[in-house]
Amino acid sequence: MRWYNKLKLVFRIYTRRVGVTLLLFGMSYIAFYMTDRVLTKYISDRYDIWQVEKSFSDNPDDSGFIYFIDKEQNQDISYKVCEYMKQLQDVEASGYFINTSIIVGDESNNEYIGGFIIEKDIIDIGNLKLDAELKDKISLLKDDEKVTLLGNSLRGDFNKGETLEVYEGDTTKRIQIDGFLKRDARWVHEDRLFGASYGAQDKYVLNDNAVVIIGSLNEALDSVVYSDIVQNICFKCKEGMFEVVSENIKQFCYKEGISISIINYGDEIKEQYLKSNILDDDNTFVAAVMIMVLAIIAISISNIVNCLMSKIQYGIMMSNGVSQNEIMWILVVQNMIVLILAGLGAWCVRIRMIFSTFFPRSIIEGTGRYFQGEYIAHTYYMPLILITVIAVIMVVSNIIPYIIIRQISITDMIEGSEL
Repeated sequence: MRWYNKLKLVFRIYTRRVGVTLLLFGMSYIAFYMTDRVLTKYISDRYDIWQVEKSFSDNPDDSGFIYFIDKEQNQDISYKVCEYMKQLQDVEASGYFINTSIIVGDESNNEYIGGFIIEKDIIDIGNLKLDAELKDKISLLKDDEKVTLLGNSLRGDFNKGETLEVYEGDTTKRIQIDGFLKRDARWVHEDRLFGASYGAQDKYVLNDNAVVIIGSLNEALDSVVYSDIVQNICFKCKEGMFEVVSENIKQFCYKEGISISIINYGDEIKEQYLKSNILDDDNTFVAAVMIMVLAIIAISISNIVNCLMSKIQYGIMMSNGVSQNEIMWILVVQNMIVLILAGLGAWCVRIRMIFSTFFPRSIIEGTGRYFQGEYIAHTYYMPLILITVIAVIMVVSNIIPYIIIRQISITDMIEGSEL
């Protein structure tokens, strides 16, 4: 029997079983929708965690930042705390970094490269992948001296020694390109590690960004732009000494009347792991599993009932030269079309719900890291997962019909005999 004749039979079966077909489609759609909802969130959260963990050169449990709660305070308070921290033996590094933009063309055309200005003392907190020779050069920087490194992907667009302009506080200053970062170099996110983005240039890797390492950021932080901001202090402790250092800082700030909150990067990551637990009730994991199981059971029962009720028709078809494999093909395709349409429908609805469009690439490019995890999870992983789920459902739901069709003779089928 030719394939198009088989398809005609499949669609004829649909017209005779409209109610059952719609019921199976509905159950499959809900099952795929719930599966997509649970797994997209889980994979997205875990992707974000993996990317953030790679932003640190060492154990993030030994690093963190100080957040100044009282916004009435000024930057002098932050300097005071930072100077105290430099006196602590268990503090390996403390200092500041800020987000910035580097002008690479006509300023009126908004041609910028996003990046960071980082004090030399804290470069080992992030995963900049600097070699020893460059680190030695950076360690000798004076307060107003800089080393400018562009992302690896910008090698073909700029040359070493070329000059650019960088926003430093309320002024722009000329900088010279000193080299390029290694591929997939990273830096920690300012403030919150998760759930925030500063725009298109705010990405997990620095391949398209720039890093300006400076001796001291005091001049920029004293400018008008930062006059109403008390800059967070980023710091790194000796292994296992974060709690001791935090207690010392809190005691000092208490005596000085300074209100602070100390955030540990490692704790932030661990908290995100807990929030992304797939067994969490908020993820409706149990509901998704139950609906998927019900869908598999419903499809299996439908196949068995349909196979038993259609034995006479199958027997007539076999007596006219249609093989058992061809009958099985019809049964498999009949279910596969329903499952594929249900899976595709659920995937399309979910992508519209997440990104408010069916074509989210422009949104991803404009929001940096904010939707990156969800984009990777939904557009890369979920299609593979849905295909795998469909394949599993097809195998499970067609085992008994396959046995029925294989074991019953043509005579038994025509006579309607049982197994």
